[in-house]
Amino acid sequence: MDYTSALINKHGEKQLEIQVNTMEHMVTEKIQNVPNVDLVNLVNSTIYIQSSNIVEVTERVLRIIRQEGIKVGKFNVRESNLEDVFLKLTGKKLRD
Repeated sequence: MDYTSALINKHGEKQLEIQVNTMEHMVTEKIQNVPNVDLVNLVNSTIYIQSSNIVEVTERVLRIIRQEGIKVGKFNVRESNLEDVFLKLTGKKLRD
């Protein structure tokens, strides 16, 4: 196993990506407080959520979004990549 794969295996998590029509800071804070949510980023109209338990987190996050009347455009779950690991470890994107 190469160094990159080892880093991703050790620090990577599944990431939930939800494209929404609108998002308020208050809702992002509610999502951050969901158990097992490790990181929440809002970029343009997409919420990126990293978690060690993506199934449980997905259910809770979607419940919050529905309660707030926010419409979901796209929804995706993906594996972490090297940039996600870098962001988790440093708090910065590769190009910051």
